[in-house]
Amino acid sequence: MVLVDAPAAGHAITFLRSATGLLDAVTVGPIRQQAHEVAELLQDASRCQVLLVTLPRRHPSTS
Repeated sequence: MVLVDAPAAGHAITFLRSATGLLDAVTVGPIRQQAHEVAELLQDASRCQVLLVTLPRRHPSTS
């Protein structure tokens, strides 16, 4: 299970794509292997699902 606590501004997708970015940047070694494994996991619908959870918050200017 991977839990990502991300800001509401939509940056979660960027966080989840970071493994793919590492594959572009690192050509050999254990970090590349781990990035490859994470990228495969995130692309495999039988092993990875997304459950979005939100908390309603009032903007400070509306209180």
